[in-house]
Amino acid sequence: QRLAEQFKQSRSPRYPLLLAEVFFALGKFDHAELLLHEALSAGDVTDYLPRDVRSHFPSADVYQKRLDELLKGDRNLLTRAYFLVHSAKPERGIDLLHTMVINDPEDDAASILYRYYLGEAFREETE
Repeated sequence: QRLAEQFKQSRSPRYPLLLAEVFFALGKFDHAELLLHEALSAGDVTDYLPRDVRSHFPSADVYQKRLDELLKGDRNLLTRAYFLVHSAKPERGIDLLHTMVINDPEDDAASILYRYYLGEAFREETE
């Protein structure tokens, strides 16, 4: 409830990103999708993008079960890609983001996530 209040009072992308996680955890993927779009429309969103969403869940299994539920559907591509990037196989999320950008070069949300997490993947390889 406090998070929702902060979201209403702030233009920071931090709050819709966190709320997207909450709605993902609740299995409300349509809400998570809208919140991700809201967050990604903010200019400074990359300052708030997490490196590891899975660590926000009680266990990797809990995260994976929710992700599997999301992947059963064919909607909410941005949500699928975002949470796949944070899965045990992040390359699946990066591949989906790449496909989304190729199919719709005007998809700014997918483009932002693709550029950011591709950069993160290369950074991790050099560390």
